[in-house]
Amino acid sequence: MTKPPWRLGRCALLWPSPALDTAMGIANHLRLLPLLLLPLTAQALQPYEATYSATYYGQTGEASSSLTRNADGSFTTRFNTDISVLFIKFYQHQSSDFQLQGEQVVPLHYRYSGTRSREVNDLRFDWEEQRAVEQGNPGWSIAINAAVQDELSYQEQLRLDLRRRHQPLEYLVVEEAERLKLLRFERQGAERLQTPWGAVDTVRVKRIRGKDKDRETLLWFAPEWDYLLVRIEHTERGSGYRIELKSATLDGTHLSPPNPNTP
Repeated sequence: MTKPPWRLGRCALLWPSPALDTAMGIANHLRLLPLLLLPLTAQALQPYEATYSATYYGQTGEASSSLTRNADGSFTTRFNTDISVLFIKFYQHQSSDFQLQGEQVVPLHYRYSGTRSREVNDLRFDWEEQRAVEQGNPGWSIAINAAVQDELSYQEQLRLDLRRRHQPLEYLVVEEAERLKLLRFERQGAERLQTPWGAVDTVRVKRIRGKDKDRETLLWFAPEWDYLLVRIEHTERGSGYRIELKSATLDGTHLSPPNPNTP
């Protein structure tokens, strides 16, 4: 039976040290430090449902995101994107099951289906063996520790970290076969974002890509809505994609858009 890492009594750390240069170096360092156990916080994540307009490289479509709490106390988050060009449909559907220990997200099972070929499609996290196992064909596995996230669970961890102003915003993610990738973000401050709804107070976050200056990803989160994602903009060589919030419910309550005449 797969067990979350805080039940194992093994050494791990919630956050990587910025002094280490590589993702694997961070992973090795983490095994030497104690896990910071925090009490379970029932309201640490509020369930939500959100729909977005999506523009991908000139084509329009829709995206949706949700977070639900399951009967056993675990959570499931989903992010789906659907784009149609003439009679051809392009889509990416992702879901992640995870548990929450304090304000640490612990992934259990990540799934992907879509028109894009991927190396990570059905990934289970075996915390008893401290390995992530891809169950697709061909299958593979990789050693993990309590700081590792999947491609969707890290986004929920980012929201929690923004809320508690945690630094650094760094996440080890199983993104490719047998490889951990370090994703780094920077909180750039408050911004009143103009949206189809009107003005929304947000926090802007930028993904740090090092030497890759041809790509830029910006994200905006609304603190008053429990840091719900409001917009994503990605540019790459003059093109890219944009996702913008259309409607949402938070903990069962419909979010009322601001007055469109508000400056």
